[in-house]
Amino acid sequence: MKIRSDALVGVALDWFVAQCESVKTYGPEDFREQRKHVTKNGEYVFRWHQSWQQTGPLIDREHIDLCWAQGTDTWCAYMSSDRHDRLLEIDGPTALVAACRCFVVARLGDEVEVPPGLLHEGEVIGVASDGTDIFWKADQGLAVACTA
Repeated sequence: MKIRSDALVGVALDWFVAQCESVKTYGPEDFREQRKHVTKNGEYVFRWHQSWQQTGPLIDREHIDLCWAQGTDTWCAYMSSDRHDRLLEIDGPTALVAACRCFVVARLGDEVEVPPGLLHEGEVIGVASDGTDIFWKADQGLAVACTA
């Protein structure tokens, strides 16, 4: 199923950052297990949406600008992209989520295809434009997203 890249959160967001970074992930099911491994400094691997140590270098390398959206509870990330003829402006609840979303949109486009096996039933995959969570739901063997 497809979901808007600028709405991704959690495991799904980290999966698509891994795809953009050409990280060997061994497939969606194993990606969840790989995320449980700890690095020498105590960080969990493949947690771009939560780790400044992992995402900071990406922000520097890709020249992503971050700005707090005054009067809201969101951060904005700004980035140039070869795929778009405009400066990307993508928001998120944290600076890291905004930066990761912006990176994924720049590299993979406005929508991404979520692979089967990446998410568990009921797991949050993204956020709708009205702010409600979008949950992963398996329906008769088909992967669909729905709001709770």
